[in-house]
Amino acid sequence: MDKLGPVDELAWARRRHPVLLLIGFLCSIVLVFVTPIWWWLLPGMIVLVVVLARDGRAGAWVVLAAPFAVLAFLLQGMFYPEGVTELASLGPARVPTEGLEFAALLSLRIGTSVALFLVLGSAVTPARMMPALTSIGVSPRISYIVMSSVTLVPALRDHATTVLDAQRARGLRTRGGPVHRLRIVAGVALPVVLRIIAESGEKALMLEQRGFGAARRPTSYRSLEFPQWERLASVLLVFLTIILVIVLVTRWAQ
Repeated sequence: MDKLGPVDELAWARRRHPVLLLIGFLCSIVLVFVTPIWWWLLPGMIVLVVVLARDGRAGAWVVLAAPFAVLAFLLQGMFYPEGVTELASLGPARVPTEGLEFAALLSLRIGTSVALFLVLGSAVTPARMMPALTSIGVSPRISYIVMSSVTLVPALRDHATTVLDAQRARGLRTRGGPVHRLRIVAGVALPVVLRIIAESGEKALMLEQRGFGAARRPTSYRSLEFPQWERLASVLLVFLTIILVIVLVTRWAQ
């Protein structure tokens, strides 16, 4: 008997309509940045990281979220101007409790947002996102922007992997200490950025050839069914998110 786990839950998400997943993602992002206490975000982020680990994307999450967390603790943890309770001092730098709490909140917000973005990118493919958005009346241009945003992180990861493989094939050492790894990252970043810029020009030409600038709305080869219960779930998600935002803002603004 197969064991159920986060991978099965992600497979369930892949069968849902992309609009429902997109609304759930946007509602989750709003709640993440409205949540005022850092440890409220910790259980949700742990669950998302486990899902990513079972799907083989935990490494991408670490690469994207870790630099923001380090910067948050270095800047906010040591130079938080509103800190009162001082834990330690290192010359001009102070380490207040309030600064560490704010750094933890900022790090968890960014980490959870990155995890949500990666989960959405793993659950929704461009072949399903585009027709799903156009079928509910969204402009093809906006649909393409949303689809490109969802697939940006996987595209960056694929380009970076290609550059690293090319460097290894030329005999370059890509493993080592932290300093050496930073040099490798600097060498990978430029080719990846240049490749993304080149692809942007190619995609602009492709969109023009496919009539994205035409006044008449294009038809879609694939039609995705949007079940009634998923439509209702989308509306309920937005309604519940608005209520939670009002409660959190009014409760913690006092």
